Amino acid sequence: MPTRVTKLLLVVTLLAACVPSLGGIPDKAAARAICDRAMEKILVDDVSGAFDLLKAELGAALPEMDALVMQTVTQRSVAASRFGKAIGVAFIKEEEVGDIVLRLTYVEKRSNHGYRWQFTFYKPNDRWLFDGVKWDDRLVGLFEP
Repeated sequence: MPTRVTKLLLVVTLLAACVPSLGGIPDKAAARAICDRAMEKILVDDVSGAFDLLKAELGAALPEMDALVMQTVTQRSVAASRFGKAIGVAFIKEEEVGDIVLRLTYVEKRSNHGYRWQFTFYKPNDRWLFDGVKWDDRLVGLFEP
């Protein structure tokens, strides 16, 4: 049964309007490497550092980004006792639609429950542009097509 915190977490979605740095990144491997580094920061509860990395490496910028980061930090602290301690990160899957949209999905493993993180990229030409990031606690969503 979802708790109030769980319902709030499902609503919290961070979407970054893409302002590409240097015209995007060259390939999926580069996107994965940056997301891996961001997830390492998430694992040690450095949410601000993870989003700073996304901004620096991918040019992700949004006027409300600071407020969204603070909301994420707040929601995670409220749910901390329910979700437990951080124990790892797992890369789950890479999905691509027509060499145009790429989504990388991770699970932030906690001792009692996990968070699903999804990073999306868009490729209008020959480089991948960061399009957004979303997190929630809907692990069952990993089974959806």
